[in-house]
Amino acid sequence: MSDEEKQNDTQQPSQPQTPSLEAERKIAQKFVSGTTQAFIQWMPLGGSGGLLFSFLLNQEWVKALITFPVTIATVVWARYTEGFLTQLGAVYQERGKNDANSLMTFLNKLDETMRWQLAGTKNKYLQYQNNDCLHYTTEGVAKTFKPLLKDVFVPLGLSGDFLRGAEGEDLPGLPGFKWDKEIIERLQKDEGLKIWDILSKGKRNPGYRHLVIQAWGGYGKTTLLRHIAYTYTSKTRNIGNAPNLIPVLLYLRQCQSKIMATADAQRIDLPTLIEEFHIPNLPKRKTLKLPPKWVKNQLQAGQMLVMLDGLDEVKEEWRDSVMEWIKKAIKDYDSCFFILTSRPSGYRNYARDSKLNSLFVKPLSESQQEKFIRSWYLSLERGSSAAPNNPSVKQEADRQARNLVSQLRKSLELRDLSKNPLLLNIIVKLHSYYSGEKLPKRRIDLYAEICRMQLGDRPLVKKIDMLLNREDGQNILQELALYMVKSNQPQIDKKELLSQLKIYISNLGEAIAPQKFLQQIEEVSELLVKRDQNYEFAHLSFQGYLAAVEIKEKQQEHLLRENWDKSWWRETIILYTAQLKPTHFSQFVYELLQDGSQKAVDLAYNCWREYPRQVDPDLEEEMKKLSSYIRDVLLRQLEDYLKNQQWQEADRETSRVMLQTMGKEGDEFLTVEDIENFSCEDLRKIDQLWVRYSNGKFGFSVQKQIYQSLGGTKEYNQKVWRAFGEKVGWCKGEEWLDYKNLTWDINTPFVGHFPKIINVMDDLYIFGLGWSKWWVISCLPQRVLACNI
Repeated sequence: MSDEEKQNDTQQPSQPQTPSLEAERKIAQKFVSGTTQAFIQWMPLGGSGGLLFSFLLNQEWVKALITFPVTIATVVWARYTEGFLTQLGAVYQERGKNDANSLMTFLNKLDETMRWQLAGTKNKYLQYQNNDCLHYTTEGVAKTFKPLLKDVFVPLGLSGDFLRGAEGEDLPGLPGFKWDKEIIERLQKDEGLKIWDILSKGKRNPGYRHLVIQAWGGYGKTTLLRHIAYTYTSKTRNIGNAPNLIPVLLYLRQCQSKIMATADAQRIDLPTLIEEFHIPNLPKRKTLKLPPKWVKNQLQAGQMLVMLDGLDEVKEEWRDSVMEWIKKAIKDYDSCFFILTSRPSGYRNYARDSKLNSLFVKPLSESQQEKFIRSWYLSLERGSSAAPNNPSVKQEADRQARNLVSQLRKSLELRDLSKNPLLLNIIVKLHSYYSGEKLPKRRIDLYAEICRMQLGDRPLVKKIDMLLNREDGQNILQELALYMVKSNQPQIDKKELLSQLKIYISNLGEAIAPQKFLQQIEEVSELLVKRDQNYEFAHLSFQGYLAAVEIKEKQQEHLLRENWDKSWWRETIILYTAQLKPTHFSQFVYELLQDGSQKAVDLAYNCWREYPRQVDPDLEEEMKKLSSYIRDVLLRQLEDYLKNQQWQEADRETSRVMLQTMGKEGDEFLTVEDIENFSCEDLRKIDQLWVRYSNGKFGFSVQKQIYQSLGGTKEYNQKVWRAFGEKVGWCKGEEWLDYKNLTWDINTPFVGHFPKIINVMDDLYIFGLGWSKWWVISCLPQRVLACNI
């Protein structure tokens, strides 16, 4: 190398050597890889690392410095969440398994529910309940022929104590639950309100869901509930607009012991009672297996109609507890429908606190009686014919029915008896058994015929060999009836009953096992019926009749004189005097009247009402004198009140006397028919007393003149009736006065202010003759006119 070249090398700085292409590629790859790895490490959540990288590339050092702590925090959070999410995943993996198990359990239950639905639990239950109500049966009446309930049932008329006028105006009456216009229009009809009218209202108004139906014995309360249950369980049913419900019919006399608390003070609840007692005892082919809590679910959903029959048949010492159980059941399932039935005396103590709305069964009207008779005979003839649809079958049924209806219309006594469904059923069966013969016209004769048929003729027709002949069998029942009356036992324990039967059978010189005799009387004659573990006569009147016959045959009238003031002897005394000759009857009644007490007078009058009217001409005048004397004594208390100007007491006594005159008691009511058939002689005597002691200011005849002067007729007219109310001081403007707010003073400016007939029950005064039709009092002036008063 020359010196010049060396000098140049010394003067110029040395240049780096240019790397080869492969080397540059490796360097670039390493840079990108490292940078990428750093980027991934620095931005596990993305945003903050990206910002830092961008600031570094653009050499924005301040911004990069600010972003750096955020990026560090992000990396820390990422590392934290990595562990958190890993653990959370493990937790939810386990929970997922649990949820999957729960889902499978739910699907299994759903599958079980679907299986129960396919099993048709509801339909099977309805069929079993239907089986229990298939036939028309009446307790205490022979079952030689049992028609289907649907073929002969006649809807019973119901009357309520909560009334509203046809135009929607309130009529004076019991406060609280009110009927709407549609229902009051039904009440005006002869046969009254029907149960389906009430139930249909329950869909919108809870006040119609909890009811108590009251009636005296034999008025068809149980049959009505059986009809409801049967209708609801039938495939082709006619319930109108009533809600679609599952009926449950519980007989309280059968389940009362189940309801009572056990030794550990535990009580069965309603769902358990239905599941463990009611359903297993229904007639069925196979045991009904219920889904879990099926009954309770139906109750909670308000899908059931629970009918509780016969509160009055519950043992008296248990009745309070059973009623508390009923009230609790209603409270627990208040969206359900409940119907309780009872005789008035059995429910009276609970009327205030039970919050049940009351309905009363009306006596059968003539049209209802005729409908039942025709249906019964048609069912009988069809059932006994090989060609039931042949026209001759209906023709014969119509002939028999016409004959019986004609007999009923000609006899006042039979008409009265026929208003009771139980007695009408007996009358029809007697008529069919003694075809072509005239029926007995007195209750005493009717009961005699019933005993003759049940103890003698019926077993003879059925070719049943009775252990004793009819006379001996009846003698034993007579002794038993008197024993039960003397000890005030409407029911008798089986052990005590068998002990008494053993004595009576022994007295006849017979060697018959009491148990076998009882079995025949129960299964063949049906004059004794079993109630739980006790026995009683098929009807309390039968017990009174048989005891009365025993007293007459054994000449034990002293028992009646010693016990006439005891209420449970009343029926026996009345049926005893009905058997007496007129002279003996007069003597007995005069002895009662000599006592002078109101109870004795009432009993004497009831004996007089029951006594047959036809007597020998020689004794007719004596009986007329007795009749007049009884009426005078009956009105003696009323006259005393009027003499002393005790107007309110006199008004109440007038109501009581009118009820008694029609053979009714204090908690019953007068109807339009009662007014139209009220004795003119009795009405005249009552009116004369009011007119005499008020100096012509008060009385029915005074009210009649005012009513007619305003244009009043038998037909109800709202304007005339309101004008009459204002004229006699019963209303002011649009408001009718409460009974207690009347002017109980002779100086009242209102002529005709009294009597304002009332009935009293639980201290609530019911205007318009108790629970009768609301226009009943408008019939009084017409009756006064017809009687020429």
